[in-house]
Amino acid sequence: MADFEQRLKELEDSINTAEIEVQRSNANMPASDDNDKGGSATCYPYVYIIAAIIPVLVVAALYFAKPKWITKKVKGKQVICLQSLLKWAAIITAIGWVGLYLTYYCGAFGKAQLCFGGKSR
Repeated sequence: MADFEQRLKELEDSINTAEIEVQRSNANMPASDDNDKGGSATCYPYVYIIAAIIPVLVVAALYFAKPKWITKKVKGKQVICLQSLLKWAAIITAIGWVGLYLTYYCGAFGKAQLCFGGKSR
């Protein structure tokens, strides 16, 4: 029985020492809000999300608007020429990306970010 009590006292001392060490290490660490916004969230600047949406919006707008420069006449009927659609979508998307890049790096968006995961506030 004395051996059990001795082992129990050693475990209590070990736990108390570990608690003290954890408190010391937490006191030396910066708050989690300072570096990752409340958890292990993945943050992206808004500019990346906008850049990913631009091609989809351009293709959709061209497809539904059906301007003359992306259609051709087949058997008396106007149809969308996929090659022209993709060519003009690529050109308009590149122009949009250049404009977004210039806007972002001139500071219009600042440090705005969208975070996924982590703790919610």
